[in-house]
Amino acid sequence: MLFHHDSVLSTRTESLAREVERKPMRISGKILLFIVLLMMVQGNTLVVFAEDEYLDFEEGRAQARVLSVREVESPDPDYIVKLEEVVVEITKGPFKGQQYLVENAYTDNPAFDLVLQEGDKVVLLLEVVDNEIQNAYVEDFYRMDMVYVLIAIFAFLVLFIGRWQGARSLLTLVLTIIFIWWILVPLSLNGVNPILVSILVAVLAIATTFIIVIGWNEKSLVAIIGTTGGIILGGILAALFSNWGHLTGLSMQESQMLTYAPQQIAYNFRGLLLAGIIIGALGAIMDIGMSIASALYEMRKQGCTMTKAAFWQAGMNIGRDVMGTMVNTLILAYAGTSLPLLMLFRAYEMPLMRVLNMDLVVSEVVRSLAGSIGLICCIPLTVLVAAVIYTRQYAE
Repeated sequence: MLFHHDSVLSTRTESLAREVERKPMRISGKILLFIVLLMMVQGNTLVVFAEDEYLDFEEGRAQARVLSVREVESPDPDYIVKLEEVVVEITKGPFKGQQYLVENAYTDNPAFDLVLQEGDKVVLLLEVVDNEIQNAYVEDFYRMDMVYVLIAIFAFLVLFIGRWQGARSLLTLVLTIIFIWWILVPLSLNGVNPILVSILVAVLAIATTFIIVIGWNEKSLVAIIGTTGGIILGGILAALFSNWGHLTGLSMQESQMLTYAPQQIAYNFRGLLLAGIIIGALGAIMDIGMSIASALYEMRKQGCTMTKAAFWQAGMNIGRDVMGTMVNTLILAYAGTSLPLLMLFRAYEMPLMRVLNMDLVVSEVVRSLAGSIGLICCIPLTVLVAAVIYTRQYAE
């Protein structure tokens, strides 16, 4: 009986020990989920605050809903091909509940014409004098409801499929957005060197992503070093070739508009171009760095006692397979955003050599190829670091 009692006691002790070992994991998971939800709520609050600032009546804007649309005769058919009288009701702000009759003109330009229907949510541009609306104009559709729904679907699927790993991924996404919106953009806007700032943000995003997703261990260390090296090499090459090609960084319309920004700062537009290259290539380079580091780590974990040379060969074989598709990722991403421009060149039958020599096109070429070169360089760097770190115990 004593033996049976000891056996039961031992079994219960082992069960209790296993329960104690599991509790920290459950607690950490709950804490992680709480942090993710808190940051999502906080992010949503910030969006709402930003939205309120954008749609505040002092700024001359307000949210409204279309109650009715009626076509009327155009006073100038040559310029205004169609004219509508639209009754709208303001749904938010100090003028909430008030209705106004506004005009919606069609100029036969789909880039500016708003096709309104009853029930549409719109943004009104207001002329306010002494807290009274003198005139109101439909500025644009209100689209944030759609954005919120899409974000909710995305977050739900990530959490539903990824569970705690998905929660960690959402947390890293929120942190990356914070790094870009509250560090990269403000510092660059204040005249700080955008290249240095983008490298800082890239390193922060790399480190926090890998540490949060997989923890601080040999695998995350290898991925961080390899990915950071690839990003820096890609940035250096982009800087060299943009200087060689006399790229101005002003080929994009947004960069030209930035020259009229109220800060009145002499921006480093070439630096902004390079910063965009670094941030644009970051995701793909992180992907390939983690893929290689994780694959080699699993090999070591399964008891593969290979030499550094064997690890190098295996890692390069894995990297070559991954590289085949990842290179296309960056090229196609940049080509996709420039598709209307490519169609414009073809529509006017511009010679290919003339197109390739344009500042705008060369900037995109440098952006695509420099990012891809950074991705390619990430492979041997990650494999080299993995071969050194993962085989240390065998060397010892």
